[in-house]
Amino acid sequence: MLAKLVLETYFRQEPTEHAVGGPVQNDVKRWLFPQVLDIARRWLNTCVDCQDNAFPQLLLLTELAHSAAERIYQAIVRADGQNGAAPTLKPILQPYNTLGDTDGIGYRTVKPTYPASAKSPISHVVSDSGWETTVAKALEQMDEVKAYVKNIARFDFLIPYTIAGKGRSYLPDFIARLDDGHGANDLLNLLVEVSGQQLDDKDAKVATTQSLWVPAVNNDGRYGRWGFVEITDPHDTMKAIRAVLSARGQVAATPLNELRLEHPAW
Repeated sequence: MLAKLVLETYFRQEPTEHAVGGPVQNDVKRWLFPQVLDIARRWLNTCVDCQDNAFPQLLLLTELAHSAAERIYQAIVRADGQNGAAPTLKPILQPYNTLGDTDGIGYRTVKPTYPASAKSPISHVVSDSGWETTVAKALEQMDEVKAYVKNIARFDFLIPYTIAGKGRSYLPDFIARLDDGHGANDLLNLLVEVSGQQLDDKDAKVATTQSLWVPAVNNDGRYGRWGFVEITDPHDTMKAIRAVLSARGQVAATPLNELRLEHPAW
């Protein structure tokens, strides 16, 4: 059942694909079923830990089955491009407003705010929590950060994800542009998520962003380089971000004056 659910949910042919004699009548790529079945079996044998009185048959429940299918698909995607193979994961962009930016954004709010420097194209950081203000202050102080913005719904920068088979949209907390050693003309676009209590919904957002969204946009290549970091301790923001830069092989930062933040809209 899990293999069938993964196949029917995530492995479908494009509407423009044709078979001999005309358009495809069944858009599920059923020839991949043996491979997906093998992967699903391996996932069940190695990744599922039944605690107390739980048993594998619980995965037959609809909500748990969809959660399992999502995790199996993300495991498949993480292997994309490994062992010298060309990466195949690509983004599905909005047919309209494909490229968004921060130009011309102005609004009123009753939420607490933190005045931003010229690093931010928006004059104030709207704070949904004290943690976000702490992170904003850290971004202001980091020489590696050349520009940043507190993400708001008005930017329409949303990442679609699913949980228990239901589609939702995720609004990352910050978008920052950093010099990770590639120079001022090739800055790293870093999504910064400020996490509090760990919930299943949060796990689904983070896993989708790390395993699907970021690799897909990077594989496309038209929208710069993207990364993701989850901040679980706001007082450790600089260390967490610099760990990401270190993993990417950061060298000395390059000064930069003016920037406009742009993003691909999904």
